[in-house]
Amino acid sequence: GCGVAQNDAEAIQWYRRAADQRYAAAASNLGGFYALGRGVARDYVQAVRWHRVAADQGDATSQYVLGMLYASGLGVTKDHTEATRWYRLAADQGLARAQSMLGACYAWGRGVTKDDTEAIRWCRRAADQGHAESQLKLGQFYEIGCGVRKDDAEAARWYRLSADQGNVHARSALANLLQ
Repeated sequence: GCGVAQNDAEAIQWYRRAADQRYAAAASNLGGFYALGRGVARDYVQAVRWHRVAADQGDATSQYVLGMLYASGLGVTKDHTEATRWYRLAADQGLARAQSMLGACYAWGRGVTKDDTEAIRWCRRAADQGHAESQLKLGQFYEIGCGVRKDDAEAARWYRLSADQGNVHARSALANLLQ
């Protein structure tokens, strides 16, 4: 707490009251408490329930989390198509980590038809916002020439941006590229 003792159980009660009145941020936080087992027993079904309340009101973070839950089959039946649908809703609102995951879905062909052009487009949107993992992915696309013209200089540029944020995989990729 800020100026008061932290009390997850009481916080959950207040979040529930606000979420019951359809306050999206409270529902999202409540979903997070259930997903993490913070102050309550971990319960992915309840996490899905509360994140869906928030997501249905347009909460991008909850839309992203629902995508993750569907992709992993936690609290719901595993469904990559449904995961991709939630990622897209969050990605369309500009959430970088959702854009990155949507790009990965296109790269792997999970929930959508494999499409390197779309994978790059979504990864670039996230990378342009400074998302380190997407910067690494773009570097890999340029290094191997997947969906783009092979370009080691462009690969190095994206690896450097990611590495400068502490991404050890990007540091290693950059070192390998430069040797």
